[in-house]
Amino acid sequence: MQHSNTIICIGSGNEQSATKAENIAKNYNKDFHFVYDGGELLPGVYHTSIYDYNLQNLLGLSNISFVYLDDSNDDYGNEFDFYKSGMFVSQASARGFYIEYPDEKFKNDFYNIIETNAAICVLPWLGLHKTSWGDNSCCVQQGYVPIDVVKKKMLAGEQHQTCSNCYDLEKQKAVSKRMTASAYWSQRLNIKNLDDLLTQASPKYFDLRLSNKCNAMCRSCNPDDSNLIDKEYHTLGFINKRVGTTSTKFITTEQIHSASRLYFAGGEPLIHEDFLLTLEELKNENKLDSDIIVNTNASVVPQRMLDAAKDFTNLTFVISTDGIEDQLTYIRWPIKWNKFVENIKVLNQLAKNRLHFNVVISIYNIARCYETFKWITDTYPTATIEFTVLVKPYLQQAKFFPNKPMALENLQKIKTLDLYDTDKVLKSKVDMLTQQMLDSTVDVDALRKFFEFNDALDNSRNAHLKDFIPELEECRKYVR
Repeated sequence: MQHSNTIICIGSGNEQSATKAENIAKNYNKDFHFVYDGGELLPGVYHTSIYDYNLQNLLGLSNISFVYLDDSNDDYGNEFDFYKSGMFVSQASARGFYIEYPDEKFKNDFYNIIETNAAICVLPWLGLHKTSWGDNSCCVQQGYVPIDVVKKKMLAGEQHQTCSNCYDLEKQKAVSKRMTASAYWSQRLNIKNLDDLLTQASPKYFDLRLSNKCNAMCRSCNPDDSNLIDKEYHTLGFINKRVGTTSTKFITTEQIHSASRLYFAGGEPLIHEDFLLTLEELKNENKLDSDIIVNTNASVVPQRMLDAAKDFTNLTFVISTDGIEDQLTYIRWPIKWNKFVENIKVLNQLAKNRLHFNVVISIYNIARCYETFKWITDTYPTATIEFTVLVKPYLQQAKFFPNKPMALENLQKIKTLDLYDTDKVLKSKVDMLTQQMLDSTVDVDALRKFFEFNDALDNSRNAHLKDFIPELEECRKYVR
């Protein structure tokens, strides 16, 4: 290593990462200063995350070098911190700072490609998102077009319209899947430059939407993702023709065995035959370290799934929850809170504490979402959380909640939680939604249409909004 007076170790910030930095100080017989506090940089070794430094402030200083610690994506609190750390080191290298890599696979110029080409993403080369309607690169891509068309545009630095969800998030200074997925997979698969990406022979990440077979009727769902919604919508006259129970052409056994990650969603995958057969196939082949992620509503935990999955070592459950107690039941009808809570305990034990929660923020929960985040962080403090701002159905968007002060007060409460400071992805989306609420005005026509739609669902399900989400019921006064 090129010796410097001051060595800055960039890592995840956890205890194991700090120990790595302290050992580097001992190896070079230097003082260990722990985390940089913003004052004068002293000779010795510092341990930090990228939030303790501003690269611009370090330009012009001599006798500084960096060590990019070999902390994996899982060591970081969230994917964005992993992305930002890699980007920080890449930019520091480009500006002439010496970088030491204890693990050479972390030496990755692909971060600069993401930064300089605001269109490119790894997923068109690495990902395959399969649904009953077609295949594309990922779950946030809208529409199905030939993948080579998307790749060609990205390589030319042009943003393809089907990928607008990510590009729009980035325009609003929020974190996109393009950013986090590109950082994660470029490190995991040792993709150091554009040539490495272009020579990837086959998909490594399979995102499988098995069918619309489901045991729930979530308010924000649609017939394509729930056969029960399909039946209800047809009965209510919302759709003229039923979708039926869809079926996705499943991947081959060879693809199952070659995958770097398998992600399952539905419908509800825990009741789907292809998911259960995949677990049993991998178990029979003794591939118990397979990277498997399952998105579930946690309403049921079949014994067959427990038997097949109990010995897997790299299993993660993504729990969909948009509220707690009665609010959950109303939004994700007819899931019962007590059973939901018990099932999560079982899944958490099965996954060895590898839980991820996905909370979709909509008109239904924007005024009470703090309670949900508080319950998650109190009950499962090591779990990660995805803060998803609902886009469709359009009338259910959070920005249409007319009591802006109430919604803003609830968002402000989220900012008091530790996760707002530690999870920069979540922070960016809370900030984005806060700005949306500040900028939007009450849309009386949209609100009236929402209540008409929601009342039809209530009549179908013999439920009453006032009994579950009274603060939303009170908003009828805006349309009278």
